[in-house]
Amino acid sequence: MDKIKNIEFLKFLFIFIVIISHLLTTWGSLTTFFPDLYSEGAEKYMVTGLGAYIFYFISGIFLYYTNRNKEVWSVTKYTVKRYLRFFPLVFLYILVAVLIVIHNNNFSVSTVSNSFLYLFLLNSTGLPVMDLSFSVMNFLSSLFWASVIVYSLRRFLEEKYSLFAISLITIITTLFYFNYAFEQIPTNYFQNVYVIFDVFLLKGISGVGFGYLVSYLLFDKFNLSEKRREEIDYKSFGFFLWSLIEIALLFALCYCTVGFPKISNNEFIFVQILLVVCFLLKKGAVSNLFETGLSEKLGRYVFAIYVFHNFIVDALISFFLKHRMFVEQHILLHTLIYIISSILIGVIVYHLFEKPFSDFLKKKFKI
Repeated sequence: MDKIKNIEFLKFLFIFIVIISHLLTTWGSLTTFFPDLYSEGAEKYMVTGLGAYIFYFISGIFLYYTNRNKEVWSVTKYTVKRYLRFFPLVFLYILVAVLIVIHNNNFSVSTVSNSFLYLFLLNSTGLPVMDLSFSVMNFLSSLFWASVIVYSLRRFLEEKYSLFAISLITIITTLFYFNYAFEQIPTNYFQNVYVIFDVFLLKGISGVGFGYLVSYLLFDKFNLSEKRREEIDYKSFGFFLWSLIEIALLFALCYCTVGFPKISNNEFIFVQILLVVCFLLKKGAVSNLFETGLSEKLGRYVFAIYVFHNFIVDALISFFLKHRMFVEQHILLHTLIYIISSILIGVIVYHLFEKPFSDFLKKKFKI
């Protein structure tokens, strides 16, 4: 089993938080409805900056979980397989972004050169000049390269040495990222650390490595298996206690999302990671409640929603600037339209483009 259903639900929940946080920063910078956000600076609303960290972490969880009992692929095969997973969304996103750039008369030679680099997910390697029209690609690029780096360490080294190497690189990148990035936001957020280390790639390796190590501890050292996850005593005190913990973490997650600026970045990440671990253990009522086929289906749309919701944000800003009074009078309606549109676009892109294209590539390359 390559999917853990309740984790798929969490992925959908986390992406929902990301699109909400992007909306809040938009309203915070354009309106007076969120004076706290605006006075503190919308760019400091760090859910948008750190919301992606949990997806690196979950990717690391699955990197170990899905490969622990399989034949070990070569790094080349894994890299190709991973790239083809992202290619449909990357291709479509760049195509749409370039068309928008052309429509806005901002087309240039750098747009073309950067587009080719983004297409091959090279933008988190420090090669291209940052182009904000393609900023969402930094997440996919850094996730891709971080996964390849961690997998390469696993493939080329014996287990005890690979675990040491992954632990070491995770600690180093975490220290670099958490000590550098927050001090530089927003002006240098997309720049490299000491010229060499891309900020997004540091975050990616930190998250993927940490997730990989947690997954190793749970599924290997603590022998967490599909069978053990199904062994639940619903009448036990432990089940009641774990249920309370899961409910408390969900409330804490909600508070972290809307509690800016009282909540620190570390607290937000900590709550998310604890929630993921609780859902992996599946010892409480909430984690069991979302162990459903619907949760698995919702998880399919996460990447498409994330990649394309920025276009909805841009459209929202454009409409707002032309109809400011109307939008401010119907702020809740436009908020609802934004949320529904972001999710709906992700669902449409998945079914009409991402899945058919991915199925074709898998068949074509036989992986």
